[in-house]
Amino acid sequence: MTGSELVDEYLAPGSRNRRLLQYVLVGALGLGVNQGVLFLATGVAGLSYVIGGTLSRVLSVLTNYAVNDAWTWGGRGGPGAREYVVRGVKYVLTRIVGIGIGLAALVLFVELLDLHYLVANVLAVGVGIVWGFGASERWVWRSEDATPTRFERALKRLQVRLMRLAGRDAPAGSDRRERPGVRERLGDRRDHSLVSAARRRLDRLGDRFDRVRTPSAGTGAPAVDGGQVQRRIPTLDRHALRERLVNVDRATLAVFALAGGLFVAFTVYTSLLYRGYQLTGADFGSYLHMFWTTVNGHGFLQQGKFRAGHPSGVYWGAHFSLTLLAFLPFFAIWQSPYALLVAKSFVLAASVPLLWFVAREHIQSTRLAGLVVLSYAFNPFLWSAWAFDFQEQSLLPLLVFVGYLLYARGRRVGFLVFLLLAMFTNEFVVPVAFGFLLGLGVSSLRDGALDGRAVQTLVAGVGLAVVAHVVAGFVMGQFSTTSGVPVRVLAPPFQPFFEGARASLGQLIPIALTNPDVAFRALAVDIRTKVIYLIAFSLPLLFVAYADEVTLGSLAPFVGFAWLVSNRASYVTFRAHYPLYLLPFVYIGAVRALGRWGHLLPQSPKRSGVDLPWTTAAKLVVALLLVNAGVFVVIGGGNMKPVDAKTDHHEVIQAGLASVPEDASVVTQNDLYPHVARRPAASFIVTPYEFDRYEREVGPIAPEYIVYDTELRGFWVEQVLESFDSRIGTEYQLYRYEDGFWVFKRGYEGTPTALTTDSEVTWVDDDHEFEPRDFTTQSTTEVRGFVVSQGGEAGERIWYGPYAVFAPGTYTATFRVYATGTDDRPAATVDVAVGDSHRVVAREQVASKPGVQEVTVRFTLDHPTDKVEFRGAHAAPGGTVAFGGVTVDRQDRTSTDADPSSTTATTDVAVDHGPVATADATHVGPQTHRPPTTDSRSTLTTTEPLR
Repeated sequence: MTGSELVDEYLAPGSRNRRLLQYVLVGALGLGVNQGVLFLATGVAGLSYVIGGTLSRVLSVLTNYAVNDAWTWGGRGGPGAREYVVRGVKYVLTRIVGIGIGLAALVLFVELLDLHYLVANVLAVGVGIVWGFGASERWVWRSEDATPTRFERALKRLQVRLMRLAGRDAPAGSDRRERPGVRERLGDRRDHSLVSAARRRLDRLGDRFDRVRTPSAGTGAPAVDGGQVQRRIPTLDRHALRERLVNVDRATLAVFALAGGLFVAFTVYTSLLYRGYQLTGADFGSYLHMFWTTVNGHGFLQQGKFRAGHPSGVYWGAHFSLTLLAFLPFFAIWQSPYALLVAKSFVLAASVPLLWFVAREHIQSTRLAGLVVLSYAFNPFLWSAWAFDFQEQSLLPLLVFVGYLLYARGRRVGFLVFLLLAMFTNEFVVPVAFGFLLGLGVSSLRDGALDGRAVQTLVAGVGLAVVAHVVAGFVMGQFSTTSGVPVRVLAPPFQPFFEGARASLGQLIPIALTNPDVAFRALAVDIRTKVIYLIAFSLPLLFVAYADEVTLGSLAPFVGFAWLVSNRASYVTFRAHYPLYLLPFVYIGAVRALGRWGHLLPQSPKRSGVDLPWTTAAKLVVALLLVNAGVFVVIGGGNMKPVDAKTDHHEVIQAGLASVPEDASVVTQNDLYPHVARRPAASFIVTPYEFDRYEREVGPIAPEYIVYDTELRGFWVEQVLESFDSRIGTEYQLYRYEDGFWVFKRGYEGTPTALTTDSEVTWVDDDHEFEPRDFTTQSTTEVRGFVVSQGGEAGERIWYGPYAVFAPGTYTATFRVYATGTDDRPAATVDVAVGDSHRVVAREQVASKPGVQEVTVRFTLDHPTDKVEFRGAHAAPGGTVAFGGVTVDRQDRTSTDADPSSTTATTDVAVDHGPVATADATHVGPQTHRPPTTDSRSTLTTTEPLR
């Protein structure tokens, strides 16, 4: 057989083989379009690879569709723009599904068949081609004589049912006997809330079809043209839609107004917190850095913090959150920190009306449903989580409420989709969702509603929970070298059972079961706090939610982990974002419980049905608000805090951050990081423990700049200082400084300057001489280079200053002092003080003797310390004290012998908020050796006393 004969036999025009070959060739063309557009968008136009990749894929899909429609399947498909668009939508849907099938095939080939990932990728591409061609052949461009697919038959049956509900005749060919409808299957169970919800939905659906018109004479009947039936898409009457929007009941409008007010209030409040440097790097700066680096082509979801076990820095190594990407397009349009705050406030505010719709599905009383919404909208734990930075968990209330609303209305597939999205928000949602499904099943069994469809839904939900758990573990394993719970965050009774750094739940559960005494001891740890906060968490709903199994099932995994396994107070006290895991499930349980108790409400004389009297409702509103206010006081406001009003220091911070080049590598403290997160090489310190482990894994971290501010929260400053310890002041020298804001530069050898001016900063990292003119004096005269004070009162200050900035180390300060008194008591006192509060770190008394004395005090500074002053004062009334300056000598950090003719000072107190300064007797520091101390004094006499 010749080659031409082979082609005619196997690639005959119109054959499936020919279409397959054409489909593959069109795919190759689409690949070329994809690569070309990506190069032009990113390589030439300079757009982010994410934006360029999105644009290239969209254009390649559109190109593939246009060529396939005109060439591969050119003889199929109806004419007209509408048919062309319908085919296009179908084709795009097949591409979206094909991506998922290709990824699933890739995972299957690599994980189960143990193939090399490149070989597996080739096979996965083949699977994708088979799917794409089959879906296009059988669905997108299906021939007229092809057998209808199962999906098309299901759509046909749905069309028949909808037309019958609307009171219209079914189309020809649909005389198949249908199963009993919803109304028939529901029977006479009129008291069941789900039945009532389904009936209301059917009534609304019928009303909608009554208002539907078609271009054919304004009726729903098909138009006939030339003996052929022209099918047309029904369109909703705009006038009817406008009437429905205008005629929304006042209660619903009030709920939307409440949601809008909360959206505006929290957007403004969190924005002010950001401007006041009160948001943290861990849960705001990290997300800002993730989005910025992803959109601008500097990596994928880089979180910008040093975390052991995650050398790639990708957030998915710590937590798998697929729905987090939903915020990415909005941030790509508005690349600002405020974009994240607006987005978080919007999705949380949107959960308020969604809860209202959920409540109306179960609760007949409008006022009682409103009370539930009011309790949620003013819940102190919701406000606390709302005020806490930014997290993907802010999507949970929206996803859970929408999913359950679909469940209540009988749309089980939609419920499962949104439940899966909730579990793909964070892997911690999976056990909570599993408990929710278990509670839903028990509740359905109790109500006698656990039919076959309910069982199928619950089983499918459990299966999706397993899938979500497996997928999350697999994805995190691709970006992380560790797994499990850190042993250091376990409850103390469990920690001795583990030798490594991490533990898995599979290890913890057998230990708890075989050692019940360990579990009881873990439960007893701080049991008072646990009980108080659980009661506080339950009070806004007056414990009503616990009457439903959904609440109990959802709470059980979280409370069990928080009370028995973890030692982190944020779990027990529902701080940070943790209330968002539970609140939607708890309020669903409360709504279900109140729905079952609806028959207990009194009959309203002015309304049809039951409702709360307005006086009772008003009393309950006041009670709920008072309870919420009391809970707010008990939890101390949670994460909410007053807005910082120190705007003068904010100018210094802005100048300090601007002094670091945008493209330079910089490490800073937690609460400064959100303001440098939109830089490609910016990082922050979470804890010295994590930083030390990270350095042991990947090697020493040597950024170009280290930046911190001691005027902000001192806790975060200490994390930076303890992490870099002795490298500050040696490897890193002071570059810029002003008002507590420090900028250190690696290898810098110049003179440090201020931030808002060009003035030089006195930076003492070696021997230094301070003259009397460097100090501020009171009631003194100058004699031969000395400042003299005569006849002062005891405690009267003579000199102070110069407020210098010192590098960490051990120093001796030698005061040149002339002091004579009226008796044998000490005539003067000298000391060393630091900080805004003038904390004394070293002090010595000067005896009354003729001649100039050199009084030496020793002090140690563990960290760079600002506002260091050397002071002198009268110790007794009536004496004469003269001051000739201070000589500072930098001592060796490891071994220094004191001058036998010097006086060693005693320590009064240590400096606070970050830099730690002490005298030798109480030296505090992570790795600094303390030199020995001595007690001696020298006197330098002169022939002529000072006058």
